Amino acid sequence: CMQLTSFEMRTNHIGSEGALGLAAALRDHSNLTRLTLRDAELGRDGSVEALEALVSVQAPHLRELELSENGFGPDQVRVLAEGLRLCPELRLVDLDECKMRPAGMTHLASVLGHLPHLATLRLERNELGRDGLAELVKVLPLCSRLTELNLAGNGLDDECARMLAGALPQCSRLATLHLAENEIGQAGAAALLERLDEFGMLQELCLSEPTAALDDITPLALDQSWAQPILSRPRWARASQAPTSWQSDEGEVPVERQGSGP
Repeated sequence: CMQLTSFEMRTNHIGSEGALGLAAALRDHSNLTRLTLRDAELGRDGSVEALEALVSVQAPHLRELELSENGFGPDQVRVLAEGLRLCPELRLVDLDECKMRPAGMTHLASVLGHLPHLATLRLERNELGRDGLAELVKVLPLCSRLTELNLAGNGLDDECARMLAGALPQCSRLATLHLAENEIGQAGAAALLERLDEFGMLQELCLSEPTAALDDITPLALDQSWAQPILSRPRWARASQAPTSWQSDEGEVPVERQGSGP
């Protein structure tokens, strides 16, 4: 029979009952490489039965898994994490807005080191806080192929930024880091920027307001003339060795460089 390789369902509130039926239908499609179930209310009743059925679907070739906006609790994340161990080819895991919290992050962190090809990890708005981030930071050095990390809207503070600054240089391929909608102030921004040259592949860094006054951040081992846009209007900042522009709501804006740069 024809083998399905991609299945996408968005904003169809199938809940646990629908997920059980879907799992049964997908069971014969072992060549599945992409599965998207966004805002399907899989976590609506707190049941783990539907997730157990979904993760039991044999998908050894699965590369992209998008389960954002499903409101999982920690027990459901535990079941999901166990299932991820059966998907060694995963490149993308999207769990944005899943109410993971620190307890759920503990379960997810336990499996990340077993995904050798993981390149994109999206955890936006999961109420991780400092405790949840601490669990993630422990395993980041194992994510050697990570290129994109989204931690926006997780209540992260300056201490969290310091933790990331210490761990991220070990993610040598990281190119995009999302930290918008957090509580990172001038001290946290400084901690990240002071080690910016150690993020060898970093191209995009998103910080959020309120921002630090650049004059208060000293010392910085970089050219302040191009650091200014990152801090004063921190939308999308291209943070490569010699960035030439940053992204605003009006489009791409050139950065006026003074001097020879860092």
